[in-house]
Amino acid sequence: MKVLKFRKVGSSANDADEAYYVPLDRVLHVATAATSVVLYTQGIGANTVPDTLTITCGAGDELAIADKLTQLMSGHMSNGAPLTVGAEFYAGITTIAYAAV
Repeated sequence: MKVLKFRKVGSSANDADEAYYVPLDRVLHVATAATSVVLYTQGIGANTVPDTLTITCGAGDELAIADKLTQLMSGHMSNGAPLTVGAEFYAGITTIAYAAV
């Protein structure tokens, strides 16, 4: 199974303890807004409402982050260790947070 590991980010720094592991086959789509990139994932179990993983960033950085993220997702990932997305993924990232609906 191919998995992306999203480090929780606050104030442009990785959280020491929290990460969100997202299997790529659960990603529904990616959307951008003025200062964010939102990854919609399939809800867990009988929950059919998509969960969201939101990356906030500086204005103008959202398309570059979304492009880099989708390139990573569509690339040739091995079934080994998950690839990590955190504060170091792109200099403009200020927060990464997951919300289960």
